[in-house]
This record gives sequence, C-alpha cells and structure tokens, in this order.
Amino acid sequence: MTHASRLCGKAALVVAFLVAVTPGFAADSDGRYSVEGPGRQKCSSFLSLAQDSREYAISAGYVSGYLSASNALASDTFDITPWQTLELSLLQIRQFCEGNPEASLAEGMVQYTAFLMPWRIASHEDKTSLRVGEKVVVQYQSVIERMRASLKEKGFGSDDEPLDGLKDYQLSIGVEPTGLPDQSTLTQLFSQTR
Repeated sequence: MTHASRLCGKAALVVAFLVAVTPGFAADSDGRYSVEGPGRQKCSSFLSLAQDSREYAISAGYVSGYLSASNALASDTFDITPWQTLELSLLQIRQFCEGNPEASLAEGMVQYTAFLMPWRIASHEDKTSLRVGEKVVVQYQSVIERMRASLKEKGFGSDDEPLDGLKDYQLSIGVEPTGLPDQSTLTQLFSQTR
C-alpha cells in the first residue's frame, strides 16, 4: 500500500467518523459554513501539487471524504459516483480548477456534486457482473439500464442484451471497443444525454 493510499484511507476514516456523529447538514441561516483543511486551498494551488506528493494525497482524501459525506447526508443518495472512480473524480475536479483557478477546492466540490446528482443511485442496489471474453466489469443494474436507454436513444443497441450496440458506440466516439461499460464510455455517453 502506497503512502498516498494510506493517507486517503485515513482521511476517509476521519470523514466517516464525522458523518456518523453529525445529525445532518449544518450551516447558518444563509447556508454558509466553515471549510476546513484542503478544501480551503485555491484551485490554482491544487493544480500545482505533484500527483505523487503527500499534499495531493491529502487533497484526494478530502475529495473522497466529501463524496462519502454526500452519500451519507444528501437526501435520496446511496452512491453519488456510481461508475466514477476517485481518479476520474480528481480529473474532473482538476478540469473545474483549470477554468476557475481562484475558486477554492470546496467550491469545486459543491459544483461537482451538483453535477453528479442527476446520475446518483438513490437507494441501495446490487451490482451485476458483465463479461466480454476474459474482461469483467461490475456495475449497478440501474446504470446498465440507463446505459441501454441512452444507447438506444442514439441508435445503438436493442432490448435483447445489455451490451448490444456498446462496441459500435465506442467506435463512434473513438474509444477502445471493449464492449464493456468502462468509465470513459459511460462518461461520454451520459454527458451527451443530460
């Protein structure tokens, strides 16, 4: 386990503890609240961090903890990032920061979670394994259903098989045609159907 992974794990544990002992969202009557730790840093500072640095790992822990807290505290939310990994979330936060260098990391997280809300999983559900050859992807059933509907809307796929049309769609957007719903494919598919 890398130093960065240990720091992210520790930060996530701290946030999980705080979420467990917090009765609900707290802010003043104007919706303002104090931001702690890495959330205070400007986006320009976040962008300047080396991705293998301790500071970046701490910031990644902040992002992970913020997303976990959103799962715990946002109504009708079980998983706000149903197909996105922490790495993809960090990439998307970096993209926000590139366009908003004077914003704080906390402001970026507010914007990012608002962006994610329409795609969240509202309540607990099981995941399904999808296999193409030797490759396997595990995904929530509702994400698979959204994917099928989006593919069909774009003229790819059918009602018969969950992965029908996925390779053709991947070819049309220029990603490796694995036939599996990977992050790159789902991000592009869903961003085009919002």
